[in-house]
Amino acid sequence: MLNMLAPPESASAWRGAARLFEDNKLAAVKYHGLTNLQLAQRGQPLAHVLPCLLDALRVLDRSGGVLVGHHIEFDVSILVREFRRLEQPEGAELLTRLAKAATCTMNLARDLQKPRHRGMPSLDWACRAVDIRMPNENATSKRHTALYDAEATGSLYFKLKQMEENGINIIP
Repeated sequence: MLNMLAPPESASAWRGAARLFEDNKLAAVKYHGLTNLQLAQRGQPLAHVLPCLLDALRVLDRSGGVLVGHHIEFDVSILVREFRRLEQPEGAELLTRLAKAATCTMNLARDLQKPRHRGMPSLDWACRAVDIRMPNENATSKRHTALYDAEATGSLYFKLKQMEENGINIIP
């Protein structure tokens, strides 16, 4: 999940479940816990969600904020593809540009490991390695959901940047 870190006066909350695929594969159901029925009942069509994301990206761009994600290249590639598929080139172009200056917490956690232990540290592993308690799981924020992962990634970002500035490494 992408996090958008912007100055408080320009930050806006954006949440939503999007129906990305017609058929939510079994592996995705196990990982995210979202079934096809749940997505059909509560999810929003991607054509309605992407304009909201584009608005949030515009605010981020105007405010000079930073795009942050854990394995950000993966999320960006999916979203850029979907912007293009739905013929929304502005979203694809803006996200691509913002992604060039983005921070990937997976890469940062990998680079701070001495000695390097994991090439692609998971969000869970990276949070444990720097002693970040994952957000409490409750009815609105469960592991591997957008909100939960965004909160964890945001906490991890600030911790890793502090470690980087102070020359502190992750010792696996």
